[in-house]
Amino acid sequence: MNIRSIGIVTVNFNSFNDTFELIKSIEKISYKDFSMYIVDNGSKNNEYSKLLDLKKNIHSFNCEVLHSKENLGFAGGYNLGILRALSDRNDGILILSNDTTVEIDFLTELVKTANNNNNVGIVGGKIFYFDRPDILWTVGGKVNRWFGSKYFGNNKLDNGQFDNISISHVSGCMALIPRETLLNIGLFDESYFFRGEEWDLCFRIKKNGLKAFLSKNSKIFHKVSKSVSRYSKFDLYCAYRSKLLFVSKFQPKFIAWLWIKIFKRILIYKYFYFSKSAKSRELDFMTKGEYNELINKVYSDFYSKIPITSNYLKRILS
Repeated sequence: MNIRSIGIVTVNFNSFNDTFELIKSIEKISYKDFSMYIVDNGSKNNEYSKLLDLKKNIHSFNCEVLHSKENLGFAGGYNLGILRALSDRNDGILILSNDTTVEIDFLTELVKTANNNNNVGIVGGKIFYFDRPDILWTVGGKVNRWFGSKYFGNNKLDNGQFDNISISHVSGCMALIPRETLLNIGLFDESYFFRGEEWDLCFRIKKNGLKAFLSKNSKIFHKVSKSVSRYSKFDLYCAYRSKLLFVSKFQPKFIAWLWIKIFKRILIYKYFYFSKSAKSRELDFMTKGEYNELINKVYSDFYSKIPITSNYLKRILS
């Protein structure tokens, strides 16, 4: 493989300060053959204008600011930037969360890994906690058609123990994807809106005989869950709905039907786990009645095939 020019795509949603910090770290990187595409995903508070002003002060690399009037979700926001980066004939597309900062050689190492291996479908690196920079958030994982993905490395001190690990899933926080991969298997599936898009993409990469690789020397730092609580109605709704979509898409119909029925029972009992976990962290969590209502809504919307938008989520989860 011969990847040289990279299109870095990041999505901004009401988080200008994070995007600003990311840009400042990107300005210092050693790799120079790249352009950046910042997608403002329907932000408020005049953030699109702020991004345009920020662009004027970027002189070390080419930067474009794209704008959507509404929040298109993770998949839609990234697809908007990916399409633009592909139209500019970049050899590879790097999706990069805007609430990260990067090490100076992170992109050099990603490209090196992509070019030094065969059948490359996607490449990830080591993602550390921003506020605990010696502790891993993830190094990737394994994707399967039953549950999406299992992550490796979480909350572990990096001693090189994952350097040669085999992975089939790369986090959507940082993923280098060759141009040919996207042209052959397509972009993110926008029916997910938020959560699950990366499982879907990685599973399609795997199904097409391509491989995921970990670039062991590529490192970034992630401000994990800064805007979304893992105990929020929003996150649980999106996570559960995504699993239903994923399984129904990649499992045979009868197996998917049976799994979905069983999964609902499991989710109902998971209330006690979430309630106990939230309490131990002194966090608020919904009542059992509210939780069961949320589960029923997930299933109702899934069966009804209701397309998810940010306005719809605001209405049902407020």
